[in-house]
Amino acid sequence: HNLNIMFPLAKTRMHQFVQQAALTFDLVVPTGKEVEVFKLVVDKCKTKRTKKRKFDNLKPKVCKTDANIVSSEESLRRKKEILMIETALQDSNISDVRKNRLSKRLSEIENKVKVNESMKKE
Repeated sequence: HNLNIMFPLAKTRMHQFVQQAALTFDLVVPTGKEVEVFKLVVDKCKTKRTKKRKFDNLKPKVCKTDANIVSSEESLRRKKEILMIETALQDSNISDVRKNRLSKRLSEIENKVKVNESMKKE
């Protein structure tokens, strides 16, 4: 029906159009058993997801008491940034202005890491 609306002039030869498309694009029409199996698999996945969501909702949420303690993602990001800055500082074609900015940023990040480590120890 939608193809007839999209291509009104090809209404008389629509069956040929569909057959040619099926041959060209290897379209497969699933059987009734295949559809039932697919529905069972989809339902099984849905139930697993809902059970997982219910389990996740039951977990107690932990609030951080100190805002200075950063997450592991943040510490990993800082480590990556330190490595990028160190590799950029080793480049011989770097300008003095860029070198100063990178060294300042490197010292800032290293100070933050030290503060965070001292907070974790306490």
